[in-house]
Amino acid sequence: MALEAKTNLELKQAEVVADAGYYNAAEVSRCVEAGLTPLIPKADTSANTARGLYGKSRFRYDEKKDVYVCPAGAELTHRFNTYELDGS
Repeated sequence: MALEAKTNLELKQAEVVADAGYYNAAEVSRCVEAGLTPLIPKADTSANTARGLYGKSRFRYDEKKDVYVCPAGAELTHRFNTYELDGS
């Protein structure tokens, strides 16, 4: 729809807004390539959320204490670090 609006309004670039239900990585890429800046919150697809638990997006980082805090206010204890390989 954003691409059609851009054409109809004869815009070179624009910001477009949609709710999380419209988040799709391929469509976001198409918008960016066409000069549109999509403002769409990424959907929370956490398995924990589906099970009724808090998803990652609900936690906040307390920089002073160097800890994450859950929505209920409890501080998480550090257990281990993980590192992703870059594939090269």
